Amino acid sequence: MKRLRLLSLATFATIALFFVPSPAQEAPVDFEKAGQIMARARNGEIVSAADRAYIERAKQAKPPPPAGKKTPGAPPPKWTQPLTPLPELGTATYKTEDGGLYGGGRNTPPAAHLAAAMGETLKIRPLDTAGHPASDGKIGLLSVGMSNTTQEFSRFISEVARDPQKSSRVVLVDGAQGGQTGARWADASAPLWTQVDERIARAGLAASQVQVAWMKQAEAGPARLGDFPKHTDVLRENLVTTLGHLTDLPFLPERNFAGSVGAHLGGETRPRRGWVRRRLTGFFRDNFGAGSGG
Repeated sequence: MKRLRLLSLATFATIALFFVPSPAQEAPVDFEKAGQIMARARNGEIVSAADRAYIERAKQAKPPPPAGKKTPGAPPPKWTQPLTPLPELGTATYKTEDGGLYGGGRNTPPAAHLAAAMGETLKIRPLDTAGHPASDGKIGLLSVGMSNTTQEFSRFISEVARDPQKSSRVVLVDGAQGGQTGARWADASAPLWTQVDERIARAGLAASQVQVAWMKQAEAGPARLGDFPKHTDVLRENLVTTLGHLTDLPFLPERNFAGSVGAHLGGETRPRRGWVRRRLTGFFRDNFGAGSGG
């Protein structure tokens, strides 16, 4: 009898194993639902812990894109091709344009162009707040441009501050501002100009004492402006307009390689900065009588 009871219990336990309910299977991820939750979060709505967990689950469940297929919204790959700097291009061409800062492989300005620039440079001297020469006056140096400009110029300011040869009469003002590209500087009514005025005043200068501008500029989304050299022409016109808003001779530096920042800003800045400089020759010729220089 005892053996029969044990056998019955063993049989019951064996049968019970087949009837123990398994954990509930999770429903497949509803990616549309996950997208709606993410949209609510982006709009500033408060999402529950359960909703956040659902988003994480959706991220884990999302299959990877097929090999070689570009994910929508993914940043473009960084430029990895070999590049020849414009000053080293010589008489070779890039999209029909020859090399050199001044064309024909030349990196030195035409004699008349250089003479005009040096003539304007000799006019720089300490001025009082009314713009008159004064032994105790100031020489203001202003940066003009975008985020890359302010990054470099702020570092320049810190380096110059440690240079014992820097004159106390020279005051550096970082007028460059993030996101303020060529088209925005060309707009005389843009709020950025108010920022420039405020920064000049905070530096203890009057606008009349700012005699030199260091410009470094680009356009956002140059591809939308047309293929090279169309977008360089747009930048050239915006630079000329910006020069019209300033009253002193600026220094136009070479644009460093910007291919890795993506098409939204970098575009073809690798060679175009020098060609913009070259295309500005007409502006200097008309204003200072400098030669064409190619």
